[in-house]
Amino acid sequence: MHRCGTLDCHGSSFRNFRVYGDEGLRLAAGDIHVISPTRVGESDQTFLSLVTLEPEVLTHVVREGGGAPERLSLIRKARGLDDHKGGTVMSAGDDQDRCFTSWLANQPDENACKRSLLLP
Repeated sequence: MHRCGTLDCHGSSFRNFRVYGDEGLRLAAGDIHVISPTRVGESDQTFLSLVTLEPEVLTHVVREGGGAPERLSLIRKARGLDDHKGGTVMSAGDDQDRCFTSWLANQPDENACKRSLLLP
């Protein structure tokens, strides 16, 4: 989730969904915000944070091939369907949404994921 890991958002250790990496929350004390690249361990921690949000719902969505992903609060909030301090950060079918929903369907669209990182 590009731009969601800033220190005033999901880059805070006080959030139930935490995004680790170069935009904010770091695992290693020596890593500097924005200058040091996101590390594999940070990506792993973001993954763990995501899958522990709503594990039962996530399991159902994945077992159903990614069907009805809006059952997940992560998708609803990012699409602006639920209250979200960060507002709408993706629309159904755009590259960020396609990156997430294709991952949920166990068919990651790597091109959509790469393009979503280029967003301003």
